[in-house]
Amino acid sequence: MNPPQGVIGELYLHFEDWNNEGRDAKIWVEGREFATGKLDKAGKWVKLFVMREDTNDGKVHVKIESVAGSNAMISEVVFVETKSLQG
Repeated sequence: MNPPQGVIGELYLHFEDWNNEGRDAKIWVEGREFATGKLDKAGKWVKLFVMREDTNDGKVHVKIESVAGSNAMISEVVFVETKSLQG
């Protein structure tokens, strides 16, 4: 992901399990590990904090790995800037 340099924000990922396979995933944002927990057919939004240090180079590294079910299904990705270097 390529946000503006030096911003603080929130990364929202929407995971789905459209056919109820019991999907579950791990997420890494700049090396910090998170988990989705078991997903259901309605899906789940996961909100992750992105620090200024994460965006100083204009890149945020995100890794997703399936831990249950056939794959990790992401249907939407949203980054919301909450504070910039100037503000």
